[in-house]
Amino acid sequence: MKLKNRWAQVAVCCLGGMVGVSSLFAAPKPPGSMLPSDTLAVLTIPHFPDAKTAFLGDPYVRLFDDPSMKAYTDKITTTFEQNVVGGLEKQLGIKLSEYTELMNGQLTVAFFVNAPEGAKQPSFDLMLALDSGDKSDQLREKLADVRKRFADAGQTLRPITIRNQNFYRIKPNGDGKGKDDASRGAPNELFMGQVDSFLMISSSAAVMQKVLASGSDGAVASLADNPSFKKIFANRLKGSYGYGWINFAEIYKLIVPQVKAMDRQFAGNANPLIPKPSAVLDALGLGGLEGLSFNLKELPKGSMVEFTMSVPEKGRRGVFELLALEKKDSLPMNRIPEDVVSFSRTRVNLATFWSELEGMVGELAPPVMGFVELFLGGLGKDRDPNFDFRESFFGNLGDDLITIGLPPRSSKLEDVANPPSLTLLGSPDPKRLAEALVLSLIHISEPTRPY
Repeated sequence: MKLKNRWAQVAVCCLGGMVGVSSLFAAPKPPGSMLPSDTLAVLTIPHFPDAKTAFLGDPYVRLFDDPSMKAYTDKITTTFEQNVVGGLEKQLGIKLSEYTELMNGQLTVAFFVNAPEGAKQPSFDLMLALDSGDKSDQLREKLADVRKRFADAGQTLRPITIRNQNFYRIKPNGDGKGKDDASRGAPNELFMGQVDSFLMISSSAAVMQKVLASGSDGAVASLADNPSFKKIFANRLKGSYGYGWINFAEIYKLIVPQVKAMDRQFAGNANPLIPKPSAVLDALGLGGLEGLSFNLKELPKGSMVEFTMSVPEKGRRGVFELLALEKKDSLPMNRIPEDVVSFSRTRVNLATFWSELEGMVGELAPPVMGFVELFLGGLGKDRDPNFDFRESFFGNLGDDLITIGLPPRSSKLEDVANPPSLTLLGSPDPKRLAEALVLSLIHISEPTRPY
């Protein structure tokens, strides 16, 4: 079997990295303790069997197992198996199901930035760790078989030692057309090996060395010691059956030089409505964002997905000041009927929200803010010269926003598609707020009078 496709070769390399076993990961560690502190991003399933059980037990997933959905799900399954699974198995000459059965522990993919001094553009390295649990012997047999297939295809695996562990280095051939596959995103080389029950794969020997050092003797600080990750893990990610985390503070450091380079292209721009890229970046307040994460948790009646932005309060500005919530009660009130379809309550200071939005827009494009002030200043003046829309409307906005979804009026399709809803705004003076809203709506709805 001759493998011509570059990515097929890479996939076989990943499966074919069989090495001798040590006791480095004899007691599997959580991803945070196994990865180095400079990890840029991580996507992990701490225990694949538990995650699979939770996923298959989710109500939405179980919906597709209902007999009434059989024709639909069968069509999707058949299409996926024929177009995706079948193609991969044909290229690799293996049965993927034989290898997915070996996923008996942790599955982690991590990314690292590689920005050597003097480099014009940073590059990125990846690392994959797959724990076969108590099936390490089966994994070794499968890898030996795939490695033989790879050798039969004319590829040579070069042994290499990283922190006293045996790995194989592979530099996949090109596509035979004289093109540089690295420019298309394929890694130039891979380092792979089996360490205890783990299959370890990386595009960089330096990354693999740090991972092994972090996971063994602590010679390298681990991700669990990273203050940003440590805090968000304790508050959100711990106990999840799957999660991802991005060290946005490091990404921001990579973005800033690129944005400054774009500023030079705007040097001759005289349009005051188009701000410089650096001004946009600064006004958005992205410099205060430390990390982004999502996590999946199993609940007694389903699953929960959480998305989290880690922004210290003292560093919040721009869009993060807009999104800041009040630390107040957000539970449903006693007057909310039991038959509501949906309910949301957001404790946000709406007056402050508008003030911060005005400030952000004014910082980016002062002329635009001038038009807004002119428009708001004229609202209601034709009916009452002393009317001040800003004071009457924005000055009376509270910190409570409630949205209630009500049941459809009937079972007709048009009623089901457009159910009634109710929005409530908290206000210190609801009467003045309502009067300001009515006057503004009258002003906007009236046709323009000719002069």
